Amino acid sequence: MGRVAAFTFVRNEADDIGWWISHHLAAGISTLIIYDNFSSDGTWAILQAAQLTGRVHPLRADAGLPQAERRDAAIRDALARYGQTADWIGILEIDEFVVFDDERAALGNVFDGLGDADAMAFSWCVFGSGSNVRRPRVSPLQAYDRHARADFFLHERASLFYRTRAIDTAAVGTPFWGTPSERIAMSYGSPAVIHEGSRIQPNWHGARVRKYACRSMAHFLDRTRGLPQDGLADWWRTHDRNEDAIHVPGNAGAAAPFMHRLYRELWSRTILRAQLAGVLNAASGDSGLVDRGEAAEAFTIHSSESGVIVYDVAQHALRAIPTETFEAEAPGAVGWESVFAFRWPAIADWVVLVRQGEGAFDQGQIGLMLGLMPLRAVPAGADMIALQLPFNGRYMTAIPFNGQVTFDRQQVQGWEQFTLRPAEATDVVRTRVGGIAALARRGLSADGVRSGLTDIAIEQGEALAAVFAMLSGADQQVLIDAFPGCFPIWLRGPDA
Repeated sequence: MGRVAAFTFVRNEADDIGWWISHHLAAGISTLIIYDNFSSDGTWAILQAAQLTGRVHPLRADAGLPQAERRDAAIRDALARYGQTADWIGILEIDEFVVFDDERAALGNVFDGLGDADAMAFSWCVFGSGSNVRRPRVSPLQAYDRHARADFFLHERASLFYRTRAIDTAAVGTPFWGTPSERIAMSYGSPAVIHEGSRIQPNWHGARVRKYACRSMAHFLDRTRGLPQDGLADWWRTHDRNEDAIHVPGNAGAAAPFMHRLYRELWSRTILRAQLAGVLNAASGDSGLVDRGEAAEAFTIHSSESGVIVYDVAQHALRAIPTETFEAEAPGAVGWESVFAFRWPAIADWVVLVRQGEGAFDQGQIGLMLGLMPLRAVPAGADMIALQLPFNGRYMTAIPFNGQVTFDRQQVQGWEQFTLRPAEATDVVRTRVGGIAALARRGLSADGVRSGLTDIAIEQGEALAAVFAMLSGADQQVLIDAFPGCFPIWLRGPDA
């Protein structure tokens, strides 16, 4: 199959670029070549962090060219730089995600049996807005769940991957880059059927491109700001197609580890760059010591009716197990890990959850990609507390019948009440909450966080994200403005 690269050209896509990168890395693309057209929203900072994966190559567009010429010029530049090391290169937009019928498939399977074809086409499957007015907190694969009917006219378009040795760079920008129709195949090698020069008969067998043409209304308004208004309403009505439900999984879960790593790198780089640039004076810290979590008290969480809260490794979710099971069985060997709730005297109305093992809390529709989960501790009477997620304002509940743990309750009743019991956490686990006390030492405020950055280690970037989630909306906005791209929408409060 050889090495597969993909190209995209972006401007101001900080909310979605991480999802796009993580999805396509998980899909098996060897190299992502991303040209940034001088974004102002932090997209470039995210790309710089993604570069540390070794598979993402961010570059800047040519500022000396007119806007209309920059994308094609970037493609030619990418071919000159990477055409000798990649066997195939795909040309994708930021709203295009390659997906497979089989979640276990990867691009290697799709290219098998391609023969001597010089291009492979992935038919579009066009998705509507899914009634999302605001920018969603989760991956587009989860946020937009309905698409146009199979006979929609845009399904005759496709995104193509080209064999690099057969590319004529002079043909870039022309239909199929001059590739003869008989040398274009669909996924898994079936021949492409082309009508009227550039219309490809849709073929969703095996693989397709999910085309999120609309995304949310907020996306649409941002993209069209400053453009003539004539025809925009008609465009939206034509493209906002939400007729058929998804029948092919998007495999958003496979991208979660890549997303987690990307933002961990970004938060660490933010600390380092702030300190080195002198935005924060390293000599101004109070303690002179790096916070390693020594001041934190560790607890386990006990439901009033369902047992002890643990992390189900197989299901990637919190769940409750009977207390006797928790006390009798060794965690890890039975498919679950202990979960610790850490608490600090200075911020007693918050707890931060940490898994015994490495990894993030992937909480599905919440979109959380953090190894530290901050929860507001709300008194619930008789030494009990309710645990409120700051991202959506909902309370955690443990369902007695099946042990399922969700964050979807607006009020506190029986299943939303918990107690904290002292526990012994290892130094390794305790170190992972290091930095939180330093960032909150001067109070939960934007100024306090910025001052506290001098007292944390560069690798404690997740502490920065966790404390950010505890701040008020106004203080969050101060940090968003100070560090563009650093704090994704899924970290912000419900009014973000």
